[in-house]
Amino acid sequence: MGIARLLHACKWAIAASIAMPGVALAQSHPEFIPLGRVSAALYKPDSGPAPHIAFLVSHRTANNLNNIACKELAKRGFLALCWNTRFVNNEAAVRWEDIAFDVKTTVDYVRSLPGITKVILLGHSGGSPLMSYYEAVAEAGPNWCKGQDKLIQ
Repeated sequence: MGIARLLHACKWAIAASIAMPGVALAQSHPEFIPLGRVSAALYKPDSGPAPHIAFLVSHRTANNLNNIACKELAKRGFLALCWNTRFVNNEAAVRWEDIAFDVKTTVDYVRSLPGITKVILLGHSGGSPLMSYYEAVAEAGPNWCKGQDKLIQ
């Protein structure tokens, strides 16, 4: 169910970006957003209609505040939040029990912004398992991590 929703959201986002190229200009001055242990940069269009779709762009440990995806998404009229987990530049310290809370922090933040009606998770490289893990736990609860078929309980 989660993958089907993700694919549907991606198709919609691609269609929207093709349908309205050049409607807005990329934000020329992204805003730094401190969110507790999470640091983020908020990109939004300089002009055009207020965005109602937010993209969350991250990697598990790499510094992601200046990711090109956020600039390009803002150019196409979307709000984009590029953000770093608490484990930036420290792969050995990653604790999966905690890292989902970093995603939740950013999801809660963009959902609190006026006009945002959809949130799309976008992870590249180490961000893919990060976002997939969060989505699985968000949909199925912590029991998703438990069971005889799991490598680690």
